[in-house]
Amino acid sequence: MSLVTATKDIMLNAVTITVMGAHNGFPGGTGSNELTGGSYVRVAANFAASSAGVRSLSAPVNLSIPTGATVRWLSLWNGGTYVGYSPNAGNPKEFIAAPATDIFTCPAHGYSAN
Repeated sequence: MSLVTATKDIMLNAVTITVMGAHNGFPGGTGSNELTGGSYVRVAANFAASSAGVRSLSAPVNLSIPTGATVRWLSLWNGGTYVGYSPNAGNPKEFIAAPATDIFTCPAHGYSAN
C-alpha cells in the first residue's frame, strides 16, 4: 500500500513520542537490546509536527552512553510504552515487500541493479 504525503503526516502526528532510548542490537517489536549501565537512562524527546511525510525532533536529544557501548538503533516511547525504532545511522529507504514473489521494491533507491 502506498500512502500520499498528507496521509503520512496525519499518521505520524497521531503517534505520541515522549522518550527516546538507545540499543546495541535490533529492538524488534518489544524494545529489546536496550543499553544498560553507567549513567544511561531514556531521555525526553520533543518532535515537531510532520511535514512532507517526515517527523523530526524539534530539539536535540542527549543520551548518556556507557563507555564502550555501540548504539545501532534508537527507540521511540510514549512514556513506558514502546512505539517504534529508527536506525542510528545510514539512510533508511522506504520499500514494499511482496511475499508471494519474494520481490522487494524500493522507489528512488539509488542502488545499482543486482
